[in-house]
Amino acid sequence: MAFVFLETSGFVAWIPAGLFLVCGILRLARFNVAGKKDGFEGIPITSGGFIVALFLLSKDVVPYKEYVFILLLLLISFLMVSTISYPKMKNPVILAPMGLLLVLDILGFYRTITSLLLLALCFLYILRPIGKRFYDGSK
Repeated sequence: MAFVFLETSGFVAWIPAGLFLVCGILRLARFNVAGKKDGFEGIPITSGGFIVALFLLSKDVVPYKEYVFILLLLLISFLMVSTISYPKMKNPVILAPMGLLLVLDILGFYRTITSLLLLALCFLYILRPIGKRFYDGSK
């Protein structure tokens, strides 16, 4: 799907897609050198790729604009190389429903709705450090 986007959007789309790739490589290199045991520094590249794929799968429900996808690629690229701390998701109460939604999405049952729900849950994960900082009152 990403290749279709790149083909229809022209040369300008290659820049954020290339940036996503470079930031993903930098993220993996940093993780291999200084992996944290209690969480992640910057969002994991698997989460970034998952969010991009879910956005493309849910474009039938959400009005799709090319510049929104470009902004999403830029945001995810920045978050991958950022120093924002993200927790590891280990709670089965959270993971079980997400796994069920993922299986339904893969099998094609209610694909656009399950993709949209998974995308919303991923954005909640991305925004978690902001909410935690806001509610904790820390700076």
